[in-house]
Amino acid sequence: MDECSILYNSVSSDHFPLLVDLKVNGIPALTQVRQDNAARIKWDFGGRRKREKYARVVTELLSGIAIDPVRVCCFQNTCLDRGHHDDINVFHEALIECMVRAGYTVFGFCWKRWRQVPGWNEFVREAHSAARESFLEWRAGGGPRWGPLAERMRSTRARFKLCLMWCKSHEHQLRAQSLADKLAAGHSYNFWRGVRSMNPGSHTLPLRVNHAVGKEGIASMWGDHFKGILNCVRDDESENALRGGMCGVWT
Repeated sequence: MDECSILYNSVSSDHFPLLVDLKVNGIPALTQVRQDNAARIKWDFGGRRKREKYARVVTELLSGIAIDPVRVCCFQNTCLDRGHHDDINVFHEALIECMVRAGYTVFGFCWKRWRQVPGWNEFVREAHSAARESFLEWRAGGGPRWGPLAERMRSTRARFKLCLMWCKSHEHQLRAQSLADKLAAGHSYNFWRGVRSMNPGSHTLPLRVNHAVGKEGIASMWGDHFKGILNCVRDDESENALRGGMCGVWT
């Protein structure tokens, strides 16, 4: 590290940027920039059909990769051939690309949704607009460190953060008040929609109940349980009459 300084005239947020001058012997060359879509794919291998479809798509894509077994499958532990290294890297990138393409073809992407802040319109929107406006005025004025523009920018930003922190700390109270207002106004659809958003039905089911394991085992256990409760008294006469009536209907 040769030099470290603070850029006081380049404020873009709450902090001043730090400029560091470093000297290194060498850095790796960046030859290709590839956007990583694997993190945004909604990977879901729970269903058998999805797994089979993914395996089929991957197989089809892999069949289009040309492999040179002499260069890629080099058995020398200390191989120094640069061409072999490059071919292995290209082959690895092709494998990753096939799996990622198959992933978003079969499963699709997970689109990030912005998290709604309760009470934003009532308590935060006005402070956010004032902070944004003062920030743009401060930047248009050259970003001074002192003076009316800087003071107004700092004060409006502090007020916006205070309002936002208050809403986050009273999130449950504001959500409950919002539901009460919707119910009082007679907006039943919006009320139940808010209730569902607070209590999503995506809870995972237990894998074991008593000695039953899995969906089929648990369903069979409860079936036997209720069968024993509801059919605890045998009535052969009524059962025969019912079966005779059913046979008469079907014949």
